[in-house]
Formats: sequence, C-alpha cells, structure tokens
Amino acid sequence: MDIGYRYVAFGTRFTRASGCRTDPAERVSDLYENELAVDVGGECWGFNTDLPVIDNHFFRAAGHFPCAAAGVLHNAGRIQRKFGGADTLWLVTHVQPDFDGLCAMYLARVILLGLVPHDWDRVQFNPDGWFRTRNEIDWFFPDVRGTPLDRRWPVLLASNAASVDHGRRLRCPRNRGLHSILYAALHRGRDYGSNGALEFFNEVMAALRRDESPLNPLLDSVLEGSRTFAPELAFLDRELEAYERDISRARRVVVNVSSGVFSEWYPKVQNVALLADGFSRAGDQQSLPSQSRSQVDGIYIRDPECLLFKEWARLDNDNSSMGNGFVFTAVAYSGLRRDAAVNSTDYYFALDPERASSRHLYNLWVRLETEEIKALSGASLPSLHAQLERAEEQARASGSSRCRPGFEKRAGIHAAFFDDPWFDGSNYQSTIVATPNRGTVIGEPGIRSDLTDDPVAALVQDELEYSFFRPPMTIEDLSASSGKPDRPPNKCSIEEACQSPVASGYYRFGTIELWQDVDLSRAPLVKQIGAVLWRTLESGDARWNSSALEPRLLADSELIGVWSRRGLVLAHKSDALLRVHIVGEKFKHLISLAREVSEVVRLDPSKGGGREIVSRCQRLMPELARMSHALIEPELELLRGFFESSHLDSVLDSLHQAHSAVHEMEMAGNMTENIKTVAEVQKVIHLIEYMVGAAYVAELWHLMAGPSLASHDGYHLSILLFAGVGVVLVEVMNFVAVGRSPALSLLKRMWKAVRS
Repeated sequence: MDIGYRYVAFGTRFTRASGCRTDPAERVSDLYENELAVDVGGECWGFNTDLPVIDNHFFRAAGHFPCAAAGVLHNAGRIQRKFGGADTLWLVTHVQPDFDGLCAMYLARVILLGLVPHDWDRVQFNPDGWFRTRNEIDWFFPDVRGTPLDRRWPVLLASNAASVDHGRRLRCPRNRGLHSILYAALHRGRDYGSNGALEFFNEVMAALRRDESPLNPLLDSVLEGSRTFAPELAFLDRELEAYERDISRARRVVVNVSSGVFSEWYPKVQNVALLADGFSRAGDQQSLPSQSRSQVDGIYIRDPECLLFKEWARLDNDNSSMGNGFVFTAVAYSGLRRDAAVNSTDYYFALDPERASSRHLYNLWVRLETEEIKALSGASLPSLHAQLERAEEQARASGSSRCRPGFEKRAGIHAAFFDDPWFDGSNYQSTIVATPNRGTVIGEPGIRSDLTDDPVAALVQDELEYSFFRPPMTIEDLSASSGKPDRPPNKCSIEEACQSPVASGYYRFGTIELWQDVDLSRAPLVKQIGAVLWRTLESGDARWNSSALEPRLLADSELIGVWSRRGLVLAHKSDALLRVHIVGEKFKHLISLAREVSEVVRLDPSKGGGREIVSRCQRLMPELARMSHALIEPELELLRGFFESSHLDSVLDSLHQAHSAVHEMEMAGNMTENIKTVAEVQKVIHLIEYMVGAAYVAELWHLMAGPSLASHDGYHLSILLFAGVGVVLVEVMNFVAVGRSPALSLLKRMWKAVRS
C-alpha cells in the first residue's frame, strides 16, 4: 500500500468527493474515497458523520475521545474494513501538525500495514466513543499489565498523545518527553511533512517493543541515549536557560477566571446567537449562568525562546506569585499565519487543563469573537467582507452553509463570518482559545515581548484583569478653587477612567466595586489592582514601582485605596460601602478647605490684604487641626495619606507665618512714626526748658544786680522779658533753619497715632 500525507487548514470542513485522490493539492476541502482525516474536520466517524474523519475538536456531551490517536485505535476495525484493500491511501491532518495529529496518522498507517492488530476489544475500545465506564481503558494512565507487545506499545503511544493533548503531567523528565523530542526535531528542521514523522515514530515503536526493558512514555525517557536524536536531546538540555531568559521578558499577572460546570452552561450558550442586531451581545452569551470567579497566576509572552514554554510555565512555582505555577498562559507566535490579511500572529490563550477544574475561558472567546465579527463586518476590509458574503450565498444556494460546525446557532445572522471563528476549546471544556486559521483581523500585531502593545492581548487583559472590578466606576472631579465649579459625577468603565486625565485645578475622588470573590489577602493581586487605580489618577502612567508607590497604597480584606497629589481612588467590596461614604464626605470637606487655602494664597498683601490673610489663616488653622485629628481614626487612614501628601496644613502655616511677619513689619513702621512724634514733643519740651532757663538767668541777673535795681521795677521787668524772648527766638530760629515747625509736626504725628 502506498501512503501519502496531506495537510489542510485547521478549521477545514470536509465535503464528500467521488473517486480517489491522486493530486494532494486539488480541492483541499473535498475528502475522496481513499482519504482518512485525523485531528481535523470538526467531526467524528460514526458519531455525527459517515465520512472517515476522526477528530475531537468539537463538543460532544458523552463518548468524546481524549485525542485523535486514541480515536484511531477505537476505530481500528472501521479503518481496516474501509481502506484495507486500497492501493493508495492519503492520510490527512492539519497544517503545523502537533504530536497527536502525527501520532494518529502513524497509528492508522501501522494498522493498515498489519503491524498491529485491528480487532481491538469492543468493550475496552468501543468504536462509538470513550464513555469512561469501568470496563473501558483509562487513557490517561492505562493498565497494560499482561498486554501483548503488539498491542501494548500502540496503547502507550496513544495514551501519551492523550496526556499531552490535555496538558496532563508526565512523570518523565520535562525535557525528555516524546512530544518534546518531536517538536525539537521539527524546530531543528527535520522534514517530517512528507512522511508524517515516520523516522521518529519508528524509533519510538522499536524502543517500546523491547522485551528486556519495557518502557512507558508517561514515566520514562524512551529515547534517552538515542544516536539518531542526539542533537535534539542536546538542544533540550539547553531549554532551562532559554526559559529563564523568557521569564525575564514576560509579563506576570494575576487573572480573574470564570468557573462553572461545563456540561450545565455550554449546551445553553451553544444555542444562543452571539450577537444581536447592532453587534450587542445576546442573552446568555453576555452573562453565563451560575458562574463565579477565581484568581490564578498568568503570564504573557511573544515568541518564547523556550520550545516548551507553556509546559514549563505551568510547573514554575518559583516565579509565579502564588507559588502554584502559571495556570493561565498567553503565548503569541509572530508570523505563523502567513496568509493573514491583517495580523499574522498565532495566539494561544489557555488554562492548565489538569488544574482548571471548572474554570474556563469561554467569556474570553465571546469577547474576541465579538470583536472579530465587528471587524469583518466593518468597512475597513471590503474585499474580505465581500468574499465571505459571496461564499455564504453560494453555499446557501446549494442547501448548505459555510458556517463552522457547532457554531451555527451562535452565528445567527452573521453566518458568513463564522466560517473560521476563534476556536472556543469546546473539546477541552473551553480551557483554550486559539486564533482563526486565516489570522485575526482585530488589529495590527504588537512587537513587545510582554504583549503590552498588542490589541488582541489588550482585549484579554480587559476581560481577565479588569474583571476584578464590578462596573461602572464613579468619578467625581472637585474644583480646587471657588472660581471653577465641580464637575458632575461621571459613571464610566475602568478603562475610560484610566484614559481620562485629572484636569488641572481639580482633585479626583473615584470609587468602584470589587466582586465579592476577589481575594484581597494576596499581596500581588492587591498591587496589581492598585496599579490600575493609580492610572485613574495619573492617567497614562502605567508604571508601578513598588518601592516608590507602595506607601500610597492601603488595603484590607474589603477595600483597596490609592492616593496621589491628584486625589484618592477606592476599590471596595459591598460590605465596605459605609466606609467609602464616610471617606468620601471627609474628602469633600477637605477639598472645601483646600479651596479656602487657595483663596487666601491669591490675596495681595500690598493692597491691604495682609490683615485679612492673617485673620483667615487664624480661622483655617484650627479647622485643619481638627481635620488632622479626625484622620487619626483607622477608617480614615486612606484619607490621611492624601491629606499629608497634599501638605495643605503646611502651606497654610507657612502663609500664616509669612503674613504675620508682614503684619509685624507694618506695626514696626507705625512704632517708628510714634518715636519721631515723641522726639518732636521732646524738642518742644526742650524749648519750654529754654524759656524756663531764661527766666532763671534773668532772675540770677536780678539777684546779682542787687538793690540798686530794686527801685526800678519797670526796668527790671523789661530786662527779664527781653532775656526770655531772646532765648525763645533763638530756639525758633533753630527750628526754622531745619525747615520744621515743632508744634505743627507734633499735631500731625499725634493725628497719625490716633488714626492707627
């Protein structure tokens, strides 16, 4: 039997073709009589199609095969009956095949070549499905005791594929798993596309068939010491260093992931249109029933150097903040969607399936697919839009649809754009969301290694990181001066608040509720939420330097607050509403005091405002002192941080001291004038003293003259008067010489003193 290999797009929906295929390139979506498709097609032979397609990438309530390789063994009888007599067989899987796709093709090959039996037990290997009953095989850890070698090694190989496909832990060294060696071989350029990795699987089969040392790929390094794959083993030995380099350039966060019993909610949302008219989300797609949230560590990276980055990140207890590994991974590979019209990046957003429990990423799928349909329906891609519409019209004319199977009801009126949707991971209980085959058209790809500049990653961040908050956010911008009015309260999303800067001359008070299941006992999560709140105050400043900004963050089990010189923002649970109200009222009172301080600052002491400044400072200082005393209360500790950072009390105190000094200088100037007045009075007193002195001189002269003048009273009096007047004239002439009138000056200065 001649066997060829063909690779089709991951989302291909096969249609039946008559005859046999001879050219692998012609009409790739047609499945000919001599073709078997595995790990692609979105259908399964014997369940929902009669085409020879064995896939597990679709939702199946019961009997779902864990992987395509296991499905091949379950359907070994069907495969042998249909293709056993063919001269030529084409094995089909998806482009860039993974371990499961290549393994499934190899197992189909060895069944048809008679290297393994095809009459597998119908109880353990039911061709109708894997129902996990007691008598069925446990594909994640099969019991192969007593199993013949020709059956043992295919079971172990398919079991390994199932564990890898579901992200289960392998007990063998993490850089020695079979899938690791296969991926290293592909990465190093071995041409396995033309032969389905025949070289690799032949060596694995030989190692597993050895009687002397039975190996189990779930536990053992099967190809350890292989000469053929020595370069791959050496390459994998360097993976640890590559991973450490990747960690240093990735973005590590805590994400908020939805939880709910998959079998209860998925069948409901699968039957509801994703979008209503006007591109608004419809019904249960917007609010999944019986959902809760839980927090796990996540990591974002573009083009990891480590080949096994996702697996290693899930085991990385040292670098994850909660010490349990990165349960959520966001990995982007640049340029893999080479034919993409807008964005050639291949995105994989996933939860660790082994630890996901009931967590899922379906809400992320809703967000991404909504934006995808909006972009496809818009005017920015007219040629692609017209092409999809035309293809859907042609399909309807022939009684079919281009819509991907399983998405028909979710497509609603937008069936033309659901031919290649984002993969919703339904066969993995929605723990993975992957890029459309043609690439996404949401936006141009970013280039930063941590995906902070990528539009698709921004939607993921919005859905998984901003989901800690329960919108809307209430923003109040309060004026710092009486000349400007307060702005009315504004209700907006947290993203809009982060993009709305605080205007100059305003203080911001913001509040937003947190969901009750947000665990504020985790310090990394508190810092992450605090960083978002910080951006609502310092718009555009996404930096969160813990050493510089941590003093501005305060949190307890119910509330997180961040303050800066621009204001105060609180994120709180519902139980803290009263505390938030109290803080808000105190904040507004504090801002009213700030307004009065700003008014005092604007007063001009040179225009008679000095005394008013002193008076108002003396009134405001006790108010601020009472406010400072009130902020000692524990529930107002957040506001105390803003109060102290605003330095309002210090500003007012400095203003008070400065203008008190001005007042003292004014008082000192008045005292100088008074001293001058006293000096003038003293001069007049001196004048009087001179006059009295003159009288004494005259009297002395009278005594010295003796009785000879005693009889001449008139003459005596004249001499006395002449002497007194002479002394007075001398003093008056002295005042005239300096240009002053002592009496007038005295009156003026007394008048000024009375006025002051």
